[in-house]
Amino acid sequence: MISIFKFAVVVFYLIAQMSVLAERDISVIFDKCSAQRKEPDNQYSSELPLCILTAMEILNNNGAVNKKNLEELLLLRYKNQTFVNNLIDLCAVEQPNPGETAYYVFYTCWITPYESLEDAKHMIAFLSCWYPKYKSSEKIKAAQNDIYKCFLEKINIMDKNGEVNKEAVLQIMKASENKKLTDAVIEGCVTKKENPLETANNIWKCINM
Repeated sequence: MISIFKFAVVVFYLIAQMSVLAERDISVIFDKCSAQRKEPDNQYSSELPLCILTAMEILNNNGAVNKKNLEELLLLRYKNQTFVNNLIDLCAVEQPNPGETAYYVFYTCWITPYESLEDAKHMIAFLSCWYPKYKSSEKIKAAQNDIYKCFLEKINIMDKNGEVNKEAVLQIMKASENKKLTDAVIEGCVTKKENPLETANNIWKCINM
């Protein structure tokens, strides 16, 4: 028969575990971290992602990614072990410091739901083109053509010289149900402009028409 002492130890252990689980509840953590923000209006600050992921034990105190805890969280959403494993390989990438790692993991692994790994690759490529180099709306707006060019190069839509992979662009546009994308419009979208930045801007406008 279990002794009273052992029973008490087990009870205290379970209470402690329940406390940890409660702390990892995202709504509680989000509210707590939001209340502690020093820059509540800065959407490019790593402050909130770092607080949330550390509290959820997805990031260790030294900024390393706890892939096991991240896996548990992602499985709740996707319920597909293979997909989650592949997604973690793509997005659980440590950056130069804990803040940048938190921002990267928060937005590429978790906050954005994906229908496919291809979607994840595109999101990761886009984020890597502007963060952490441009950390304000003004800087992003000023550098938007550079960002578009970087992104389109990463997903092999165009090369550094502005040469367009027409087949890749056509594939994206023809998959769209946008009735504005007539054959004439699409032809204009894949036309090389005076320089790579203008070409990138033109393609971006077409894709997001």
